[in-house]
Amino acid sequence: MGEEDLLFSKARYDYCLFILGKEDSKLEVLEKKTQYYLSVITLIIGAIFIKMEFIPALHDNKIVQDSLIVQIVIYFSLGVLFISLLISMFAIFQSIRIRRLTNYYPEEIFDMLFNPEYGYLESNDRTELFDKSAMCFSVAIENKKNLIEKKAVWLQITAVCFSITIISLGTFLASYLLVNFL
Repeated sequence: MGEEDLLFSKARYDYCLFILGKEDSKLEVLEKKTQYYLSVITLIIGAIFIKMEFIPALHDNKIVQDSLIVQIVIYFSLGVLFISLLISMFAIFQSIRIRRLTNYYPEEIFDMLFNPEYGYLESNDRTELFDKSAMCFSVAIENKKNLIEKKAVWLQITAVCFSITIISLGTFLASYLLVNFL
């Protein structure tokens, strides 16, 4: 094996390392989005439960009692709000539950790299080391890509439900304010 093979192996190794870094960045962004959605949804749920006395006050309101349309709008928006919050929380927890499944390196890395009897590296050749390392990185990239795709699906579900939550919360608040300040 010559210098050309070494340069090719090194380039492949560097490329795999670069792609792995990109996949790590994607995963980090998804995890930050998960934390953001969890924080905002927790705030919404906390705000709702702090002011639970608004539901009996709505029921006793004369305008709500007299208008079936207002009752439908208010209670439908509350129902959609709670259902979308539940689905959002479920999707967030599913996204959090997905973990890394494999390592970037072999299980017994010390033996593989430094024990000649192990047979991982057949010779003290840099080209072979770059090739084996690039192979490990490429397997890790494939696994990480699958992990990111699964997390992204759950976060898309969260985003849609979060949008529905915001719309139903806005509808409820608008109707609540109209009923109480008319």
